[in-house]
Amino acid sequence: MELSKSTVYYINAMSVANILLVLSITVFRDIFYFNIDGLISWPNVFCCIANWVYFFAVYSVSWLTVAFTFDRYVLVCCSSLKIRYCTVKTTAIVITGVYMVSLVAALPAAFMYKMQPSNSTYNSSLICTLRKDLDTVSFLGVYEYSQTIFWNILPLALVVFFNSLTAYFVYLSSLARRALKGDGKEDPEVAKRKRAIILLVIISFAFVVHNTPKMIIKVVERLGYLSNFDRNNYAHPVAITRIVANMLIISCNFTNLCLFSLAMPRFRQEFRRGAVYILSPFCKLIK
Repeated sequence: MELSKSTVYYINAMSVANILLVLSITVFRDIFYFNIDGLISWPNVFCCIANWVYFFAVYSVSWLTVAFTFDRYVLVCCSSLKIRYCTVKTTAIVITGVYMVSLVAALPAAFMYKMQPSNSTYNSSLICTLRKDLDTVSFLGVYEYSQTIFWNILPLALVVFFNSLTAYFVYLSSLARRALKGDGKEDPEVAKRKRAIILLVIISFAFVVHNTPKMIIKVVERLGYLSNFDRNNYAHPVAITRIVANMLIISCNFTNLCLFSLAMPRFRQEFRRGAVYILSPFCKLIK
């Protein structure tokens, strides 16, 4: 099935954000934090920039998923609005807006982290971690709590909401058209609508499943935050759950990248050609 240009734009935009998020997590938050911090004394500005990039990617992934979900909802459910909204120009404006707002919204997060001594018994050097005096900085304290809402809770709620409306509309329309046409007759319009939401359902399901644990642990941290809590103390159940939630987010990004690639007809065509080219010598040997 050939994808529309607006769908391709959303897939490309989400792919870029996913790649940036994977790089920021693996390079800055794993290799940088745990393997380099103990060897080299980095300036505090590096810590700020690393987290700015990370949260920019996180916000972009979350809200591009919401934007794509809303776009599919309008396409399937709003026949009058889709003529004006589901266009290449509107899609480009929405994607650019999400990127720009995410870049600005992530800026305060850069000041939430700084180089400070680790409480771990295995590493007493300076590491880039969350500031322990957030409660004393009123702006950062408010931003920290609002971050949980606009990063975790609200995107998940909107994705579930619009997907539920879309699925319910498709279900009702299929029942109505089946009653008019009679059972046993295939309706091309219903089949077209179902195909339009297959990719949406897969992306949304992966997003909800992989990000729900992160939302729960964020809420737990915000409601029961302690100034002396060490996120790098992996004997603490909250710290362990955080790591598991981050692993789920990384796996979601890799899954999405594979899914976005396979969704592109040109990629599938080139993939088949490459597979045939590689496997053809072995097939000749077997014959």
